[in-house]
Amino acid sequence: MRQIVKSARLHWKFYQEFLNNRYFNFGIGGATAAYILRAVASGMFIPFSLQEITNGLFNRSVGSMSHGLWLLALAGLIYATTEWLFRPFWVGIAQSIRLIKMRLVKGVAGGAARDNGDDIGKLVNDVDFVMWNVGGIINSMVPNLFTAAVAEVTVFEMSPILGLVGLIGLPFYVALLEHYVKNVEEARGLERKAYSESIHAASEYLAGRTSADAFTSAMDRWIRGISRNIHLDREYWSSSFAVGYAVPLITALIGVNYVNEGRLSVGSLVGTLTASLTMYTALVNAFWGICLLGQNAVAISRIFSIREASARRTLAPVQAAP
Repeated sequence: MRQIVKSARLHWKFYQEFLNNRYFNFGIGGATAAYILRAVASGMFIPFSLQEITNGLFNRSVGSMSHGLWLLALAGLIYATTEWLFRPFWVGIAQSIRLIKMRLVKGVAGGAARDNGDDIGKLVNDVDFVMWNVGGIINSMVPNLFTAAVAEVTVFEMSPILGLVGLIGLPFYVALLEHYVKNVEEARGLERKAYSESIHAASEYLAGRTSADAFTSAMDRWIRGISRNIHLDREYWSSSFAVGYAVPLITALIGVNYVNEGRLSVGSLVGTLTASLTMYTALVNAFWGICLLGQNAVAISRIFSIREASARRTLAPVQAAP
């Protein structure tokens, strides 16, 4: 957990330094409201809807089927209407990109390093990379954690034993995430630096001031970094999907036995399996947000290096004065 906590602290520092503005905070508020409503819709209303419809068909109960259909319609209405709550969220991301770049450009102007163009890459590409990833992190982690929590509560309500079974995959995810975050920083660090250098090298080559060798070398380093990142991505997704389907399968096997013993209704089994699949689908996407934390940490550190270098340049004349 140490690498995950380290990345989370760096993002909190980045928020305090660059993102604590009215655009971003207002957007987060609207998005959070949408996330909570959608979590209730997908994690609770849909499983209970399927339970009611299934039991209604099995018991020939029109009332139960009607109740289930109304829950399903309400879930659809929630998803359709809450989409507009994301508009201020993405506007806040875009406004934050503008504010960060303006602040950094003013700090770098007149004193930017010109040896390899890395400052240009940090300003042009790293800020966009970080901020759109921040949007992706929030959009992946927050709603899916809400959904997973609501879905797990739903499983517990239908069957406490199956609710406990649904938690057995969590320790595996902790180990997988620690492995990913620990290794992705090195891969993404190589990729970010090489990408920045390639921007400068391409500019120098097109202006006729140097050969294409520097650009070719930078792109070779970039492909090594991004290839390692792609490999880690596949490790995460393949392993997490395996767990995400294995746990609901175990839940199904136990649940079928409970139905045969008369300890669980058919509708409750259908609802439980739906909630279990919803939970693990949500966890796979939520924990991907933590993977993005690891990727983002490198670019955030590079952005902080601009600010710190600017601060040193600003303080240097004062410190040198008699």
